[in-house]
Amino acid sequence: MRRGSRCWRKINPDEATARQQLAAIQSALQNESQSQLSELFTPRLRKALIVGFCVALFQQITGINAIFYYAPEIFKTAGVDVSGAMSFTVLIGLTLVISTLLSMWIIDRVGRRSLLIFGSIGMTIALTCIGMLFRASEAHTTLLLLSILAYVAIFAVSYGTVAYVIIAEIFPIQVRGVAVSIATFALWGGNFFVSRFFPGPRGKYQCGGHILYFCRHIGGRANFLSWTMVPETKGKTLEEIELELHHK
Repeated sequence: MRRGSRCWRKINPDEATARQQLAAIQSALQNESQSQLSELFTPRLRKALIVGFCVALFQQITGINAIFYYAPEIFKTAGVDVSGAMSFTVLIGLTLVISTLLSMWIIDRVGRRSLLIFGSIGMTIALTCIGMLFRASEAHTTLLLLSILAYVAIFAVSYGTVAYVIIAEIFPIQVRGVAVSIATFALWGGNFFVSRFFPGPRGKYQCGGHILYFCRHIGGRANFLSWTMVPETKGKTLEEIELELHHK
């Protein structure tokens, strides 16, 4: 605890503020074992639970893993040979890594909520383009690749990283464990839905195009959630976040 106290005082030079915040953390940790699932459904935490659940669900149900799981088949269907399809898939992975690193750099500069709003709008536009190219009578390989790369990059700098940060920051310590578990359930439930209904290598991927249009509509819902319910958590205490959630 002494080491934690020293570290906290480096982050918060003001002695009185640091001592007050440390006392609040200690109190929350002592109450953690007494927390119950029912606490999450009280008026005080209900909105935080809805936000955490929806952000986690939207992260997956906007279709990102349909791209990751089926990328080689998508490109082969678009007329790319096997070698080219694998090269494009590697390019998607590199785009994801670079964009995730960029997100780590800008998340505390731009803010969580702003990135979610940007991401939901950008992914909706990119998914519209991908869905149209899926259903086009002619292959547009370059446009398809650029649209997918744009979609992956936008996802990585927004929902791909910010969702986990938001989920961790909006819940008090005493219920954070069970709350994050519920959000994780929503995340993997969304992943199951997309991977189950986006088809394997069959036909012209018409069904896949319909699923991506569905994901586009979900992106619109994610934008509505980001605008109306998600609080900005950057640099705020739990009390400030809770107050902002209450007024949304």
